[in-house]
Amino acid sequence: MNKITQYINKPGNFLLPGELEPYILIYAQQLSEQGYTNLSIRGYIDSISHFGTWLTVNKVSIKDIDVKIEEQFAKHRCHCPGGRRKTLLSKKYITRVHKFNNFLFKHGVIANFREISKELLLVPNANFQEFLQQRGLSSITVKHYSDSINVILPLLGQEPKNYDAKIIKQTILQLSKQYSLVRLKSLTTALRSYLRFLTVKNQCLPDLDRAVPTVANWSLSSIPKYIVAEEIEQVINSCDIQTPKGLRDRAIILLLSRIGLRAGDIVDMKLDHIDWHNGSVRLVGKMNREPLKSRLTDKI
Repeated sequence: MNKITQYINKPGNFLLPGELEPYILIYAQQLSEQGYTNLSIRGYIDSISHFGTWLTVNKVSIKDIDVKIEEQFAKHRCHCPGGRRKTLLSKKYITRVHKFNNFLFKHGVIANFREISKELLLVPNANFQEFLQQRGLSSITVKHYSDSINVILPLLGQEPKNYDAKIIKQTILQLSKQYSLVRLKSLTTALRSYLRFLTVKNQCLPDLDRAVPTVANWSLSSIPKYIVAEEIEQVINSCDIQTPKGLRDRAIILLLSRIGLRAGDIVDMKLDHIDWHNGSVRLVGKMNREPLKSRLTDKI
């Protein structure tokens, strides 16, 4: 218990739990008895202390905590005292607070509370993930898109029927103040896909994906978009064909330059994809479409 108390009252910690402090101590002890690591307990205490700070700043009494209050905390743009660098709260962060509020409810500290809704957890529903999978996206990409939508929804809102171009552009503008250009590009890509999904399901206005602004990034504008034929030949001739590595490199460069294959096509290629007799190669295009064939030239 002494170690848990140190977590709350450590020097320089401006996220003070306020009225929640005595209950945090009991809850943290319960987590410890359930086998949670000190690091996990520290995460819970930090999240709950942030909630306590927000309650104090907004003059909300502990007895008034309910699902609406929790939702307001989940969606607030954080300017609370302390050292947080991000203004948005993660799903994990909100889940910790929710579990603590359930603890308060079960012990009679708060009266008006119920289990958290799926909307508050901000998890895109299974239909969206199935939509992405049907388009041929990998499981990693599906997870990436889902995580991105979790970031976007607190700003965009939970009611697709209310979405319009103005709301979308305001959302991207707010995200641009929080994230790097690279991250912002991935967020806008996921948002376009999500809006197309909603359109297919008739849950929002059509063509809203076109309202998502393009993220400008000229940091690599000085890099040439292509190299001339003479330079390609120099790269090809630089491969040492007396070694297995050199032969491999030469084959990859030839497939990229002479046939125009994508890097992913080459990575996924198998020996039985090559029809040596007819001089062609069998490919699988984007989104796992039916196999395509590309003619191998005499130069290769």
